[in-house]
Amino acid sequence: KLHDYTVVHSSWYGKKIIKKIIGQPGDFLQWDEQGELWINDFKIGAAHKKSSDHRALRPIITQVIPNHYVFLWSPHPRSFDSRYRECGLIKQSELGGWVIPLW
Repeated sequence: KLHDYTVVHSSWYGKKIIKKIIGQPGDFLQWDEQGELWINDFKIGAAHKKSSDHRALRPIITQVIPNHYVFLWSPHPRSFDSRYRECGLIKQSELGGWVIPLW
Protein backbone atom coordinates (compact mmCIF):
# COMPACT_ATOMS: atom_id res chain seq x y z
CA LYS A 1 0.00 0.00 0.00
CA LEU A 2 1.00 3.63 -0.34
CA HIS A 3 4.12 4.66 1.65
CA ASP A 4 5.16 1.07 2.36
CA TYR A 5 8.52 -0.26 1.25
CA THR A 6 8.65 -3.14 -1.20
CA VAL A 7 11.15 -5.15 -3.18
CA VAL A 8 11.12 -5.80 -6.91
CA HIS A 9 13.55 -7.32 -9.38
CA SER A 10 14.98 -4.84 -11.88
CA SER A 11 16.16 -6.44 -15.11
CA TRP A 12 17.93 -3.19 -16.10
CA TYR A 13 19.76 -2.93 -12.77
CA GLY A 14 20.34 -6.69 -12.63
CA LYS A 15 19.16 -7.32 -9.07
CA LYS A 16 16.44 -6.65 -6.57
CA ILE A 17 15.81 -3.10 -5.46
CA ILE A 18 14.01 -1.86 -2.36
CA LYS A 19 11.89 1.26 -2.80
CA LYS A 20 8.99 3.12 -1.25
CA ILE A 21 5.58 3.07 -2.95
CA ILE A 22 4.62 6.73 -3.36
CA GLY A 23 2.39 6.70 -6.43
CA GLN A 24 -0.74 4.72 -7.09
CA PRO A 25 -3.35 4.43 -9.84
CA GLY A 26 -4.91 7.79 -10.66
CA ASP A 27 -1.95 9.89 -9.45
CA PHE A 28 -0.60 12.45 -11.92
CA LEU A 29 3.10 12.54 -12.89
CA GLN A 30 4.33 15.85 -14.30
CA TRP A 31 7.66 17.56 -14.94
CA ASP A 32 7.92 21.25 -14.06
CA GLU A 33 9.91 23.96 -15.85
CA GLN A 34 12.92 23.39 -13.56
CA GLY A 35 13.11 19.71 -14.52
CA GLU A 36 11.63 18.41 -11.26
CA LEU A 37 9.15 15.52 -11.29
CA TRP A 38 5.97 15.83 -9.24
CA ILE A 39 3.36 13.27 -8.22
CA ASN A 40 0.27 15.35 -7.61
CA ASP A 41 1.56 17.93 -5.06
CA PHE A 42 4.67 15.98 -3.95
CA LYS A 43 8.04 16.87 -5.48
CA ILE A 44 10.05 13.77 -6.36
CA GLY A 45 13.18 15.45 -7.70
CA ALA A 46 15.19 15.82 -10.86
CA ALA A 47 16.25 13.06 -13.22
CA HIS A 48 19.85 12.43 -14.19
CA LYS A 49 20.96 11.69 -17.75
CA LYS A 50 23.30 8.87 -16.76
CA SER A 51 23.44 6.17 -14.11
CA SER A 52 26.36 5.85 -11.71
CA ASP A 53 27.90 3.34 -14.15
CA HIS A 54 27.46 5.86 -17.00
CA ARG A 55 24.55 4.18 -18.82
CA ALA A 56 21.98 6.54 -20.35
CA LEU A 57 18.77 7.14 -18.40
CA ARG A 58 15.52 8.48 -19.82
CA PRO A 59 12.96 10.31 -17.67
CA ILE A 60 9.47 8.87 -17.35
CA ILE A 61 6.82 10.66 -19.39
CA THR A 62 4.08 12.90 -17.99
CA GLN A 63 1.06 10.68 -17.37
CA VAL A 64 -1.61 9.43 -15.00
CA ILE A 65 -0.55 6.22 -13.26
CA PRO A 66 -2.76 3.48 -14.78
CA ASN A 67 -4.69 0.84 -12.87
CA HIS A 68 -2.61 -1.98 -11.35
CA TYR A 69 0.66 0.03 -11.40
CA VAL A 70 2.65 1.89 -8.73
CA PHE A 71 5.47 4.43 -8.68
CA LEU A 72 8.53 3.38 -6.62
CA TRP A 73 10.92 5.93 -5.16
CA SER A 74 13.82 6.52 -2.82
CA PRO A 75 14.69 9.95 -1.39
CA HIS A 76 18.35 9.77 -2.43
CA PRO A 77 18.86 12.23 -5.34
CA ARG A 78 20.74 9.59 -7.39
CA SER A 79 18.24 6.81 -6.68
CA PHE A 80 17.34 4.49 -9.55
CA ASP A 81 13.55 4.48 -9.31
CA SER A 82 10.35 5.01 -11.28
CA ARG A 83 11.34 8.50 -12.39
CA TYR A 84 13.32 6.70 -15.12
CA ARG A 85 11.78 4.71 -17.98
CA GLU A 86 14.42 2.03 -17.39
CA CYS A 87 12.69 1.28 -14.06
CA GLY A 88 9.27 2.65 -14.94
CA LEU A 89 5.97 2.10 -13.28
CA ILE A 90 5.75 -1.33 -11.67
CA LYS A 91 2.83 -3.75 -11.96
CA GLN A 92 1.42 -4.44 -8.52
CA SER A 93 1.57 -8.17 -9.31
CA GLU A 94 5.38 -7.90 -9.70
CA LEU A 95 5.97 -6.53 -6.20
CA GLY A 96 8.03 -9.05 -4.25
CA GLY A 97 6.58 -8.37 -0.82
CA TRP A 98 6.82 -5.78 1.90
CA VAL A 99 10.04 -4.59 3.49
CA ILE A 100 10.34 -3.15 6.99
CA PRO A 101 13.21 -0.63 7.30
CA LEU A 102 15.34 -1.04 10.42
CA TRP A 103 16.49 2.57 10.61
